Amino acid sequence: MEKKTSGYFAEKFEKLAWIYDCAISFWTFFLGGERRVRGEVIRHAGIREGDRVLDVGCGTGTASFLMAEQAGPEGEVVGIDLAERMIAIARKKLAKSGLGNISFRQANAEDLPFPDSSFDRVTFFAVLHEMNHEGRINALKETCRVLRPGGRVLINDLDAPEKGLGRLLMKLLLLVEGKTASEMLRRGLDAEIGEAAGECLRVVRKRKMLSGLVQVLVLENVAESSSFIGDPPEDL
Repeated sequence: MEKKTSGYFAEKFEKLAWIYDCAISFWTFFLGGERRVRGEVIRHAGIREGDRVLDVGCGTGTASFLMAEQAGPEGEVVGIDLAERMIAIARKKLAKSGLGNISFRQANAEDLPFPDSSFDRVTFFAVLHEMNHEGRINALKETCRVLRPGGRVLINDLDAPEKGLGRLLMKLLLLVEGKTASEMLRRGLDAEIGEAAGECLRVVRKRKMLSGLVQVLVLENVAESSSFIGDPPEDL
């Protein structure tokens, strides 16, 4: 499958697939568990029963399953990932889950195999910093294309702490994450969203987590929509 840009490291995640769930469970254990951590982020997407949701870079599907519960039997969640082994693990989980409103497929975020305006929600969990600049721009443009008017995008990714312990921790983290993460933080994700889809996607909510190491962004497709609906939740 064509990867389009060098910044979307499918090979790395092919190698990590077998240990991915264990690693995530370990790190989130100290924060109350993976289900709780992901759930706290997912609630910002405002998923309603009957919504059609695209989970970009779904990995082994943990977040996809949580969102499928919220979308209900009349809704649908589609998880995509470029790493074939990640998708294989997600499908094994699906076979045991009994859920009928979720599917997984190997696909590239830069060239989504879906019609225009086909999703109510699109989510990115720690995906964009693994792409280079061109890859992020392509993925955000594609997101705008497949998102319905008034639909929301949820992005949970790295952020640049302004001071203190957060800045020190980020410096250590970037030793592992590599140059695409550093580039995203230097350019600023808000600026890249404006560059890629400024006439379509508007940031309507931003929250910082974990001493500013992580950000939660909610975007709205305002191309043919009036305004963001709903009161913002309390700070994370």
